[in-house]
Amino acid sequence: MLNWHSQFFFLLTLVFKIVYHMLRKELLFGGCMYFIIFVVLVFALGFFAKLDKEKRFSFGYALVLVVLSTIFASIMFVLTIAGANYIAEQTINDNLFMFMLIDDLLIGVLLYWIYRYLIKKLKIKKIVVSLSEYIVQWGLIYITIQQIVFDNYIKDQVKIPTNGVEIINPNDVIIFILPSLIAVWVALILYKVKIKEIQ
Repeated sequence: MLNWHSQFFFLLTLVFKIVYHMLRKELLFGGCMYFIIFVVLVFALGFFAKLDKEKRFSFGYALVLVVLSTIFASIMFVLTIAGANYIAEQTINDNLFMFMLIDDLLIGVLLYWIYRYLIKKLKIKKIVVSLSEYIVQWGLIYITIQQIVFDNYIKDQVKIPTNGVEIINPNDVIIFILPSLIAVWVALILYKVKIKEIQ
């Protein structure tokens, strides 16, 4: 049984491993380039759809809001797991599903209060909040599909030339991204209820 120190450093190591592989030189003109193209396309969606001038960058702003919120939620997820193990002086593996559910709700509530302050302070429009919710939903669907494709096709059946670059197992990413996206979704729904957009 690992103590809370070991589990905390294991989680941090996993995070750094994911970031390291994303930033490796071999991926600079591969994965990172695709990511840059994706971000540019998201910011350009408003132009492609010929939206009103004040709405053209709404998709891009929503993406930034979701990404920053997900990073914050992932950090809180790591800290709460380590904190829970330290307080309980035992692992939470036996009740991991329920712990993640409770953790998502608590982090979602924390994000909600942050939204209440920052959205008003930064004068973020309601359309950005609504689009952020859609991006979270699309992200959850995409990551689930990615995991299915990786497990059923890429991992066992398809040999992809990687030029020595290790392919990141989507399961490593999902450990942080899926719970974090759910927490962000909770926060967005709470905020929309608060501003009476959902009645």
